[in-house]
Amino acid sequence: MKTILSNLEKNTVNIYALCRILIGLFFFIAGFNKLFHPIFQGYMLNTISSIGFPFPQFTANFTAFCECVFGLFFNAGFLDENKLCVFNHHYSGCIIHA
Repeated sequence: MKTILSNLEKNTVNIYALCRILIGLFFFIAGFNKLFHPIFQGYMLNTISSIGFPFPQFTANFTAFCECVFGLFFNAGFLDENKLCVFNHHYSGCIIHA
């Protein structure tokens, strides 16, 4: 049991990076499909319309665009916890790594 925990502790940074890349890639692909694939555009528009949001076409495109762009940002590590400290000076326990 100690060996497994030891291996996990050694690879924590790698596991974190892999999860971050996969989640960012998932959001990018989902947003990209909702922007440029007609079938997924229809699904997104129907969902937004059935919920009752105003301006469903704009809302669907804006949401898909944000999902795509922020998926790339998440994948690239933009605004991760170390960089967030620069933007949020009230964050307690903030350590900025050089």
